[in-house]
Amino acid sequence: MQQTLESKISTIRQKFIGILRERLREFQILREKIQTGREATEALKELQFSSHKIRGVAATLGFGHLGDLAAISEQDVTTVLASPDWHEGTSRIATSLSNMIAEIANILEGQQGKPC
Repeated sequence: MQQTLESKISTIRQKFIGILRERLREFQILREKIQTGREATEALKELQFSSHKIRGVAATLGFGHLGDLAAISEQDVTTVLASPDWHEGTSRIATSLSNMIAEIANILEGQQGKPC
């Protein structure tokens, strides 16, 4: 029974790592949109949603630091979108997003050569 549970968690963890590969590029594109102001509102909402999903799963699968960074990113976006002068807060979001991108890259680098 324990082996089966561990096997299932391992499978889910590998799927999550596969999703992180996709998110890495998506987050890089979102960061560019936020920094340039091009489609920034939509980019912020997408970032908020993706950060929320990562925050909810990362720690459970052994990626606690990524979960913490995703929570910060989600909160930053929520705060900025609630502000009437939200454009002024985009540099803070770009920083928290860059931190999350770096952590995802570190996780993926640690997975080099491992099957997904």
